[in-house]
Amino acid sequence: MDKARLTVIIPSKGLEDLLTECLTALSVALSTVCDRVDAHVLLFDNGSQQPYRHEQFPEVNEIIRFDQGRSFSEVCNTGARARGSDLLLLLNNDVFLHPEALVEMLDLIQLDSVGVVGTRLLFADRTIQHAGIVMTRHRPHHDFRLQRTETVSRAPRFCPAVSGAAMMIRSDLYKRLGGLLEDYNFGYEDIDFCLRVRRAGFRIACAQKVDSIHLESQTPERIVLDRTARMLFKEQWDDRYSVDLLL
Repeated sequence: MDKARLTVIIPSKGLEDLLTECLTALSVALSTVCDRVDAHVLLFDNGSQQPYRHEQFPEVNEIIRFDQGRSFSEVCNTGARARGSDLLLLLNNDVFLHPEALVEMLDLIQLDSVGVVGTRLLFADRTIQHAGIVMTRHRPHHDFRLQRTETVSRAPRFCPAVSGAAMMIRSDLYKRLGGLLEDYNFGYEDIDFCLRVRRAGFRIACAQKVDSIHLESQTPERIVLDRTARMLFKEQWDDRYSVDLLL
């Protein structure tokens, strides 16, 4: 059986120590599925003060540098165009994948009905940061957020959206939908994309068997940057999705 071609896209700016931990965990996770995927790790230096060097990050196959920082959407779209692949894995530099995380993600993405797969992410205190996103009357909501991971089912979930912090996508679908919408300067681009995937007739899955770590909110001024994207999401999607929770 032929291996799937997987391009891993990691945007990063500075934070070299954090990135090193992310890449170390990724390397172990990729080794677990080396019989199933041929992976190319593509690191985007998104305007770091000191440019990244290949010798710093031996786990990386290729580094592309932007002298001026670009949005998450722009970086991921550039990565998707850079190489031919069957699958994309968007990965934040503050996510430390469990060694088995990619196993279930690959199992789920192989289902014909599934276009996007996320995975369970925890805070460092072992409470849930992400186990699938549901829609409320007012905004998207991380379901089970801050609950102890051992209290939440390990069965895979099919939900309206998953976090772009660790998101596997069919490459052909990504290109067909035009990738992430670059109007979102920071935040909500992942949820917008998932809703467009669902509108195209595919399901969104979230793998739950193992726990990966997401430190979350390592970007300075995140709350300020998030506000514009939140307003755009409301403008584009209000009253255009079904409500899961009446929060």
